[in-house]
Amino acid sequence: MCAPAMAGTVRLSTEDGKSLVGQSYGSGEKAVLLVHGNGRSAADWEAFGTRLGENGFRVLAVDLRGHGASKGAAASLTPEDYLAMEQDVLAGAGWLSRQGAKSISVVGTDLGANLALEAAAVSEIINKVVLISPGLNVEGVKVSGPLGAFKGPLLVVANGGNLAGAKTATLISDKSAGDATLEVVKADGDGYQLVNTAPALDVMLVGWLNGTDGDPSVRAERNLDAANVEEIETTGVRYEDRN
Repeated sequence: MCAPAMAGTVRLSTEDGKSLVGQSYGSGEKAVLLVHGNGRSAADWEAFGTRLGENGFRVLAVDLRGHGASKGAAASLTPEDYLAMEQDVLAGAGWLSRQGAKSISVVGTDLGANLALEAAAVSEIINKVVLISPGLNVEGVKVSGPLGAFKGPLLVVANGGNLAGAKTATLISDKSAGDATLEVVKADGDGYQLVNTAPALDVMLVGWLNGTDGDPSVRAERNLDAANVEEIETTGVRYEDRN
């Protein structure tokens, strides 16, 4: 049995030789990997990572290559670098597995959401995925392929105040090959801001990651209907190539 993971700095190496830095929280056999958005860092997850750790999860928030404390600068990232960030997510999941995790969920925001789905589609150890403010194509990382490959539980979360983002989340949920749940919430922003400002969203996320629906009185509000999927499909741009 591995020793419990305490909060602290974690250093990782990817299969393609990149050095990454992450922050760990908590301990236990249920694990969550947190993946930040483009231009952000693992620091976005401090409050939520702490909450998950207090609720019995082993957590790792990773700095993607060129971000935060990981080597390189975001300004110098190439299209190939963004596509290779799938390896960063897989490295984080691998670390959690080596610490004794029996189940691994990945939660990502915008770019991190797309990368989370991409990694889950090729990994045998990632069980659940949460996409917060995902895009159809973020820096060349598309959801169209992984949506057909990942068969596990999928939670898609979007800000109802951002109509384009909410429509995108609706489409992604509709196209999912697995059991998908859509949550459209009231918040003051997207991505990491959504996590930190949507009332009771963290409570709902903890419940979903635990495999429960949580208390209905604190569930996030759904405020879109199926018609929005039809609206986004009328843009004339192919789903696979839409930016």
